Amino acid sequence: MHQARDTCKAEITTCQHSRTLTPRQQCGKSPQLSPGIQSQWQLQESGPGVAKPGETLSLTCTVTGGSVTSSYYWLWIRQTPGKGLEWMGAWTGSTYYNPAFQNRITISVDSSSTKYYLRLSSLTAADTATYYYALHTVTQSRAGAAQKGQVGS
Repeated sequence: MHQARDTCKAEITTCQHSRTLTPRQQCGKSPQLSPGIQSQWQLQESGPGVAKPGETLSLTCTVTGGSVTSSYYWLWIRQTPGKGLEWMGAWTGSTYYNPAFQNRITISVDSSSTKYYLRLSSLTAADTATYYYALHTVTQSRAGAAQKGQVGS
C-alpha cells in the first residue's frame, strides 16, 4: 500500500484584546508521491487573513499540476495547542464530517476540480488551531486477517 500526503496549514492565533483569529498560511508538498500522482503537484492555500469569534473561517487550497478527484481522500485536519491531531472531515466524491463539527463545517470542491474548501462557522477561542489540508492516496488496498506483529498484504 502506497500513500502520500501533501499538506497546507493555516495557524490560527488569538489576540487577547481584540479576540481576532489571524491565519498565517504555510504550504508544502510531499516528495514521496505514489505512482499516478504527478510529482509536480502543488498546493497553494489562501484564506481571509482575519476571522473573529462568531464569524466563519474560510480556507481554500488550490491544486496545480493535477485535480481534486474522487480517486483520493481530500482531508481537513487540525491541531489545537497542546493537543493531538483532530480529523475534521473529508471529501472523496461524497463528504464525511467528524460529528464534533457536524453543524458548523462545510467541505466542498469547485466545479473545475482545482480548489478544495473548508468553512467552519461560529468560531470560538476553542477553534484556535493549526489547520491542515491533506491529500491521502491509496494505490492498492487489501483487507485480511493479520496476526500481531504482521502486516497484511
